[in-house]
Amino acid sequence: MGILWHALFARFKPRLSLVDLQRATEDTFEVCLRNAETSAMFEALKKTDPPIDHPSRWRDEFQPSLERIASKPSRKSQAAECRNILIEGTEKRSLLWVLIGIDDADIREALVQTFFEDLALQGVRDMVQLVTKQYLYYLVDGIALTILHTQQFDSTIKIASFDATYDAMCKVSAEIMVKKVMASRMFGPETPERQAYRQEVVEPLERPLEKIRTRSSLRRLSNCPPCPARPSMENGYGIVTPANKIATAQATLGLAMRLSAEVEAGRIGKGIYCRDVTIITGGPGVRLPAFPEATDADLKNGIFNVVLIALSASALTVDETLDEVFGKAASDSDPSRARIRVMVNQLLNAFAHNPWRPRWMVFQRYRNAYPITLDDGSTFTFDATNLDGQRVMPEQVGGFEFWVRLLQHCEKLVS
Repeated sequence: MGILWHALFARFKPRLSLVDLQRATEDTFEVCLRNAETSAMFEALKKTDPPIDHPSRWRDEFQPSLERIASKPSRKSQAAECRNILIEGTEKRSLLWVLIGIDDADIREALVQTFFEDLALQGVRDMVQLVTKQYLYYLVDGIALTILHTQQFDSTIKIASFDATYDAMCKVSAEIMVKKVMASRMFGPETPERQAYRQEVVEPLERPLEKIRTRSSLRRLSNCPPCPARPSMENGYGIVTPANKIATAQATLGLAMRLSAEVEAGRIGKGIYCRDVTIITGGPGVRLPAFPEATDADLKNGIFNVVLIALSASALTVDETLDEVFGKAASDSDPSRARIRVMVNQLLNAFAHNPWRPRWMVFQRYRNAYPITLDDGSTFTFDATNLDGQRVMPEQVGGFEFWVRLLQHCEKLVS
C-alpha cells in the first residue's frame, strides 16, 4: 500500500523527482517475468557465461532514461521526454528484431558492430544472446515507460495508442536499412570508405525513420518538427535584427504546428467556437460571436490554413531578410546561397498569387533543378523543371523537416 500512496501523492506534484520515477517503475521487471512470452525469453538467457543478474543489469541500464525525464523542469516536459524515449526505444528495438532474424553469424556480428558499437564493446562471446538480451531490455523499457506515462502523465498529456502501427513501420525501415548495408559489404572498424558509405547510403536510409518519427509525433504525440528552443515570439516592439526576424518566423510556424497537433490529438476541439471572444487592441475591442454549429471539419480546415499562412510568412520573412543582408538575389555571388534564395522566392511567389490555394508560377528561366546543401549536412534538390501551375505541396520544398532546417540555416547566415 505504501507504494500506492507514493504513486498517488506523486500525481499532484508539479514535476516528478528521480525517486518518484524509480518507484513508479521498480516492479516492471518482475511484471515481465510473470508474462509467459518475456519470461520464456529471459529463461533462455540464464545460460549465459558468466551468469548475469538481469533485473539489476536492466535497472542500471534503464537509470539514464529516468534521469533524462527527471532533468526536465515541468511535468509536461517530463511527459514529452518520456514519449521521446519510447519512440527511440521502438526504433532501436525494431533494428535489433531484424538482426535477430539474420542466420549468418558473421554477418550478424558485423551488423551489430555497425549499428550498435556500444553492444559490441561489451565483449560477450555469444552474439545471439547479446542481441536477444538487448532486445528484451528495450522491450522492458517500453513497458516501464508506458506504465509510468499511464500512471503519472496521462492527466497532463494523453499517450496515443499507435504503438503497433509505429512498430511495424520501423521494422520495415530497419529491414531496408540493414539490407542496404549488407549489400555494401562494408563492415568492421571505421574506414574512410565506410564513412563515405554511411553518408551516401546509410544516413539517407535512416531519414525515413526520422520522417516517420516527425509525422507520428506531429499527428499523435503533439511534437512539432525540430524547431530550436531559443527563438522567441517577437511582438513587434522589441529590438529587431535580421536573425531575430527569421527566429520569429520559426517560432510562429512552430506554434502553428503545435496547435495543429493539439487539434489532431483531440486536445483542442470545436468547443472553442461555443463562446464569445473579445479581443482588446487599444480601442473598444472586437467581439467574435459564438459559432455553436461549427464542426470538427471547420476546426481542422481552419488550423490547416493557420499552418499554411505561417509557412507563407516564413518564406516572406526569409526572402525579405536575405535581400536586406545580401542584396537582391539576382546579384548574389554565393552559388549555394543563391540556390536557396531561388527556392524561397518561388515559394513566396506561389503564395503571393493565391494565399489560400497556392500554385507555383515559375518563369521559364527558373525552371531548373537546384541542389541545396545546408550547414548541418542536410541536402535537397529543388526541382522547378515542371512545377509551374502545380499546387504547392510540402514535399516539393523537402517537407516541413527540411524547411525548418533551412530556416535555421538562414538564421545563421544573417547572424
